[in-house]
Amino acid sequence: VLSRAAIRASVDASHAWLGGPGDWVLALPAYYIAGLMVIARACLGGTRVVPVRSDLSDLPGVGNALSAPRYISLVPAQLARALRHDDLIQSLRSFRAVLVGGGPAHGELLNRAATRGIRVVTSYGMSETCGGCVYDVTPLAGVDVELTDAGRIMIKSPSLFTSYRLRPDLTAAALTEGQFTTQDLGRWEVGRLVVL
Repeated sequence: VLSRAAIRASVDASHAWLGGPGDWVLALPAYYIAGLMVIARACLGGTRVVPVRSDLSDLPGVGNALSAPRYISLVPAQLARALRHDDLIQSLRSFRAVLVGGGPAHGELLNRAATRGIRVVTSYGMSETCGGCVYDVTPLAGVDVELTDAGRIMIKSPSLFTSYRLRPDLTAAALTEGQFTTQDLGRWEVGRLVVL
């Protein structure tokens, strides 16, 4: 269960990191958190959302429908496939940020995107955090990340979920005094979170 306040906090923190609202391309399913938050960022920012196919094949045709700044959120597999097509590379260069999350974005993929002039922002988060709450391995404003002795990632944030619907047992196990203990492992490297 995600409250209105949590979604607003996530949107505000994302806008602060990215440099403000902008038009968004929706290339992810709207019934998953990443797609839902694309829509929320546009709605709360007073900007537009333009849907495209998940393979991005129609992305080059939407440029005229978007104002700057423009953003898109992808999973690593989408970015890897896009880097095989010159027209998609050209389109992705026009975005202020290409958020990449939902799985590991390996250095080789990020380097290939950077050498082609695409500004990738890696994103870590989950449904319980209203999507990305760590951008480019740095917690967003208002997000506090700690590690347990075993290396499990714990998150405190105004964007945290309220509960697991109809599962108070799961909620009590994961959410204690406003801190969410994830199932993910991480470590700190020079003050930056590396998700293992």
